[in-house]
Amino acid sequence: MAKTIAVANQKGGVGKTTTAVNLAAVIANGGTRVLLVDADPQGNATSGVGIPRGSFRKNLYHSIVLAEPLKSVILTTEIADLHIAPSNKDLTGAEVELVDMDRREFRLRDELAYIGVLIDDLINQGVDEPYRVFTSRAENRLALRYDNADERLEPYGRRLGLVGDCDWERFNQRRDRIVRLGRILEGTRLKRSDAAYAAVSARLATDLGDSVTLAQLGKRSGVGVDIIRSILPAEKPSGITDSEIESALADSLYAGYIETHRLNSQRLHQHDGLKIRPEFSFRGVSGLSHEMVERLERAQPQTFGEVRRIPGLTSAALSTLLVHLAVQRQAA
Repeated sequence: MAKTIAVANQKGGVGKTTTAVNLAAVIANGGTRVLLVDADPQGNATSGVGIPRGSFRKNLYHSIVLAEPLKSVILTTEIADLHIAPSNKDLTGAEVELVDMDRREFRLRDELAYIGVLIDDLINQGVDEPYRVFTSRAENRLALRYDNADERLEPYGRRLGLVGDCDWERFNQRRDRIVRLGRILEGTRLKRSDAAYAAVSARLATDLGDSVTLAQLGKRSGVGVDIIRSILPAEKPSGITDSEIESALADSLYAGYIETHRLNSQRLHQHDGLKIRPEFSFRGVSGLSHEMVERLERAQPQTFGEVRRIPGLTSAALSTLLVHLAVQRQAA
């Protein structure tokens, strides 16, 4: 399976080209086919692999701006398995020419991907509380699971032209199996009279009651994919994998939490215009930690929207403060 390695840095003279050229050469010398893409108008990576400037007619500009197939610009090098998509000064004008192009850029929001958390928090929220960028502290961590990355991102990849027909068909088939499996988990009950009931109850060393849905059973400690698979009804989707069962169980387990978070987030965003009186005391809000109070007093926000943009404030602190501000407005 192909792997993409990006070497990037906003600063110049830090060794991006040297790193990319040498890494590509080493991997290619090991017998792996490598395509080095030179995205720098200076074209140093191109000349670095032995392609003289001005010796080629097409370059990366033709693929990015003129939509010519990438394979039409790829050149071979003296290293058998190393190929390059060359660049030159033509690429300088690409940014200007792409301004009005459809799908020029796409931003991953923090509820869509963990990279969105990193970018948003490090750039907009600052580094006062570096723990915010930990996966365990991500605001949407229950939705940002490794097993549902395709569910979150593949539709966007398809829209941007990054997902081919075969991959898209495979994704839709997998998504359909997970949806169908979720319905089966919610609608199938394991009853005391069923043959599998005694075995499952004995394995968990607990009584399951008169009946329990497979979704409820999946939330119990000690219940894994093997147990759920063994008691799935005959009408289960064919070809279902263990990872798909895990995804369906996780969707069921976290559904309530994710919906609650979505509603809370929606509620918070709807009150950005709520004003904070100058005499309002943050220390008088029960439920706010000393750290949260210090951040609020240091920032002295005038609206709830400004509160939301203060680095380091937790969702719980925002919800607590919103309740007190709403009470204050009603009393006014």
